[in-house]
Amino acid sequence: MSTFSREINLAFKTISILDELAHASLFFMLALLFYGAFQMRRRVLIGIVLSLGAITEILQGMVGRSPSVTDFLADGVGLCVALMIVAILFAHNKMPNKFY
Repeated sequence: MSTFSREINLAFKTISILDELAHASLFFMLALLFYGAFQMRRRVLIGIVLSLGAITEILQGMVGRSPSVTDFLADGVGLCVALMIVAILFAHNKMPNKFY
């Protein structure tokens, strides 16, 4: 019986990790799309994307699902990764091109 419970725990952890990766990936893409489409300031982008993450978690509590702080944190991780990539690409474009 204890072996079976370990398998359940491992399956639950795998699902949880995949859920967090899905949240981070979704909000990574959302941040990049918003930035590309609207060229908004970083603070505005952060506010909008984090607000969407918070609203979706709050709405989950209203429809019978449970809101999750870890889901919201994963949303923030996706946003941060997107902001870092935008900053790196922006800095790279500002550098003089020494190779041509």
